[in-house]
Amino acid sequence: MRYSITPEDFSSVEYPLKVSVDLTYEIESNTVSVLFEFENHEPELTAHVSFGLHPGFAATSFESFHLQMPKGLYRRYFSPGNYLLGETREIEFSGGEMPFSKSELAGSIILELVDVPRRQFSYVDPPSGRWVTLDLTGVPYLTLWSDGGPFLCIEPCWGLTDHHEQRAFEDKQGIQRIPARGELRALFSIAPQLASSD
Repeated sequence: MRYSITPEDFSSVEYPLKVSVDLTYEIESNTVSVLFEFENHEPELTAHVSFGLHPGFAATSFESFHLQMPKGLYRRYFSPGNYLLGETREIEFSGGEMPFSKSELAGSIILELVDVPRRQFSYVDPPSGRWVTLDLTGVPYLTLWSDGGPFLCIEPCWGLTDHHEQRAFEDKQGIQRIPARGELRALFSIAPQLASSD
């Protein structure tokens, strides 16, 4: 399934540059892949984009799910009220169950994958047997969120939310740059399966 936006689909007030994007979902074997393809049609100007997706995964209850994170160096961005404070914390993680309390999920846990060589994350809900592997190779940021309901959102991001003290769009944290007449491709995949109840 492909969803396309061309420069004819938005006004210069909504976005001032001529940029198009194709968002493609593909199911192959047991994997769902999501591909972003941006094209900057401007002959001289660099385009700036920030994007991501917000997949949520159901659970039997808020207490029942687990997220296994790979080994590596992460940087956490603190964002009370969904605005970045400018405060960060480095996390050298040995791998395993996410190193955060579930009580923190309501405020969003925003992570930069600074040095995470193998970017496979596993979401498991043992009572239901749900098991999902996310391949986030090439994804720079990840947001984890839940409001306490029976689900977890695991959101790949190519750019971060605004700061409390706003800055120009092109200077936003994590903004992606597309050179004049250039392209940008970004991909991630989800592999669902049914875990054994044994």
